[in-house]
Amino acid sequence: MKTIEVKIYSFDELSEEAQKKAINSHSDINVNSDWWESVYYDAKQTGLKITSFDLERNRHAKGNFILSACEVAQNILSNHGENCETFKTAACDYLQSEEAIKESLIINEFDFLESGKRY
Repeated sequence: MKTIEVKIYSFDELSEEAQKKAINSHSDINVNSDWWESVYYDAKQTGLKITSFDLERNRHAKGNFILSACEVAQNILSNHGENCETFKTAACDYLQSEEAIKESLIINEFDFLESGKRY
């Protein structure tokens, strides 16, 4: 039988270089599941039903009003904007940003080796 001792680190304890390696190796952490479900839910809360969207070349969303246009506009003005968490969650670019990946690594309390590789 062998006993192996390994030092593990939280994300914040890693060197800057190891943090970058950890972020790069987890670039899909926020988009590797059904991340868009919150986008559909959020749109419904404002009075819109998303029928399709594309994040590739066309970058568009299509949908229908389930409330009047005035009600939808008021809901968006009252509850959304760049500083709103749902706006950030809905933006795929944000989900793949270093900031969002770092947030996820810290919140999920992942452990890492000194090199930045996940333990």
